[in-house]
Amino acid sequence: MSSATVPMRLSSRATASVSLTWALALTVLLLSPAQAEFYGAGMVGLSTGNIPSAEDDPRFGQAQNPSLFDLNFFGDWSGLYGGKVGYFFASRPWLGLELEGFVDQYDTRRVRPIRSGMTTSFEITPTNTRVITTAANVILRYPDKRVQPYVGVGMGLFFARAADSLASASDVTPGLSVLAGLRWFLTDHIALFGEAKWNQATLTFSNGDEFDIRDTYSVGHFIVGLSIHSSR
Repeated sequence: MSSATVPMRLSSRATASVSLTWALALTVLLLSPAQAEFYGAGMVGLSTGNIPSAEDDPRFGQAQNPSLFDLNFFGDWSGLYGGKVGYFFASRPWLGLELEGFVDQYDTRRVRPIRSGMTTSFEITPTNTRVITTAANVILRYPDKRVQPYVGVGMGLFFARAADSLASASDVTPGLSVLAGLRWFLTDHIALFGEAKWNQATLTFSNGDEFDIRDTYSVGHFIVGLSIHSSR
């Protein structure tokens, strides 16, 4: 089978909604008063999640239109790295806004049908899938001077690409970002934090008749990081 690459797709409505979210977030960050609390952070972690395997696809095993592309993340662990910037309002120190970006990468698998006469068998080949997540989150925290639990919810934009030696496919789609964490200040300006995060989006990989599959990307992340804060 010849190699095929699918361009990234994003609907105009999704583009507008995500762009508006990020524009509002950046506007608030840029127009915020100097006495408010700003921060930047680096983070690393592990990710695990689940996308239904080809065996769960109703088309699997049908000689006429078998599912050719299978992203099976269940039980896979992936390394994660990224960063974030944020801001807490001076008048409401328990309320903040955060922009983040991170990369995780999975060893998945690709199911390819092999037809011989009236019989169809399936070959499974290793596949590498990379997901770049960017998100704008609203953060609620307990503004203690030393230990700060926090939760957040927001909207993400997911850039996904899967490739092996035979084919590749890409998708860009909006999705949900939910998180909870705990920040511990070592000094007035430096803090360690641990965070659990969950992302969900619908990925669609399509290349005409060659493969066409739509699955849910539902992934949990476990993160640790170091943040640097302005005066509080």
